[in-house]
Amino acid sequence: MEEIKEAGQVNALQWLKKRLKSLLRTILIFCSNDLSRFFGLLWVCILTAACTPASPAAPWPTAVLPPPQVHISQAAAPLPTPSAAPEAATLPVPTPTGLPQTPAELARAVFGERLIVQVIIPVLDLVAPVIPVGWSTQGNDPANLEVIWDSPEAQVGWVLTSALPGDVGGVTLLYGHNNIQSSVFKRLYELRPGNEVKLVTGQRTWLYRVSETHLIPVKDGDPADYAGFLRAGRVPHLVLISCWPPDGNSHRVIVVTELAGR
Repeated sequence: MEEIKEAGQVNALQWLKKRLKSLLRTILIFCSNDLSRFFGLLWVCILTAACTPASPAAPWPTAVLPPPQVHISQAAAPLPTPSAAPEAATLPVPTPTGLPQTPAELARAVFGERLIVQVIIPVLDLVAPVIPVGWSTQGNDPANLEVIWDSPEAQVGWVLTSALPGDVGGVTLLYGHNNIQSSVFKRLYELRPGNEVKLVTGQRTWLYRVSETHLIPVKDGDPADYAGFLRAGRVPHLVLISCWPPDGNSHRVIVVTELAGR
């Protein structure tokens, strides 16, 4: 702004100088023979020139800036359109299976393919299915409780508290009826040492050979006689039990076999 003001003053002085020169020239011509007139007019011209408003100074050119321009070097990638949130996966609701209700269900849940499913005695032409069975007790005196085994009905029962083939030093216990249901063990008393007995599991077949056959009276028999046969030994063995004779139940038939091969 100061520069513009100074430029205006310079222009006014130049104009004034030109005006004075013109007036002086006129006065000299007009008053060439009268000096008093000359100086009077000169004084009037000076006053007139001083009181005459100067022409407005030319405005300082205002710089005009170009309009702003936007330069895009690269097109911006469009923003991705938000997709709907995926629905939460619905997990399948497990179906409750419940606890085993029978000894057979319990044994299958625990032992699986190790369970005995069949017994084969070639010399008796016997092939019979085997199922797990339990037992219960009767009596009020804890020291003299009577053990009652569950009936395997027409099949051969495996006592689920006894060993399975392959158990080290255990005794495997099977029993069946001799004169009711299918009389599956009716001829069990005929077995002699050396006869073969095979047990089939869900994994393989196990071979046993008879080592002993005993008849023990029920009425006068000593319970200790049974305990000796059911006691586990160093060698895995199989014990088969039934009643005798074929038309009665006065005795128990106990057949002891030893593992012959794997």
